Amino acid sequence: MLWNLSAVTRILQDERPSVVEVDCAYFLGRVAAEALRFGSVPIVGFYHVHLPTFIARPGVRRFGSAVSRATERLAWQYVRYCNRHCDRLIVTSRDIHERLTAEGFTKLDYVPLGVNLDLFRPGANGNGSPVTLLYVGRLSREKDLDVLVDAFKLLASRGDYRLNIVGEGPLRGRLERQAAGDSRIAFLGSLEYGQDLAKVYAGADVFTLPSPNETFNLAVLEALASGIPVVG
Repeated sequence: MLWNLSAVTRILQDERPSVVEVDCAYFLGRVAAEALRFGSVPIVGFYHVHLPTFIARPGVRRFGSAVSRATERLAWQYVRYCNRHCDRLIVTSRDIHERLTAEGFTKLDYVPLGVNLDLFRPGANGNGSPVTLLYVGRLSREKDLDVLVDAFKLLASRGDYRLNIVGEGPLRGRLERQAAGDSRIAFLGSLEYGQDLAKVYAGADVFTLPSPNETFNLAVLEALASGIPVVG
């Protein structure tokens, strides 16, 4: 985003928006500042990634809890910096609302996510032979998919299991190497929102989400609406 700031400025100049909604936890403050240059434009932030957990959690494993706590406090300061221009900040879970409130955030709106119940609904789910696990989402570091692949290999050594991974991202090549040609792990790529995606949910027995960094995950709602249990 920083290297595209000039492009963002041009778009704002051309569009002259009535409201600016920003969905980026990292550079929201810079974009908001650009929007403010064009008058009293309300700025609404969408709290998509909980940065303190995302940054601090890996530090526990690498540097110990003391360094992790210090990193978490710095992350909170940065979150405040990023959101200082927001007129409102939308959060999608009560847990995140409570965390932000405890840290002094006041301009919060809790807006729970919805799901298309006409598209995602219980049907003929997997028949349990093999037991089909499903992940749907971005293939990136914060999702902890390396943990999922390792855990699946351990699970699959004890029974008949399959793992379907739907999505694209910078971690795909690394995950494919980690899977090492295991035929029980299938990378299905990116599927368009619609019947194809709904069929993948319907063919699964269990949905899995290893990431600890979610503020809320829409794929979880889609899985539950499809009648399959969710394991985090």
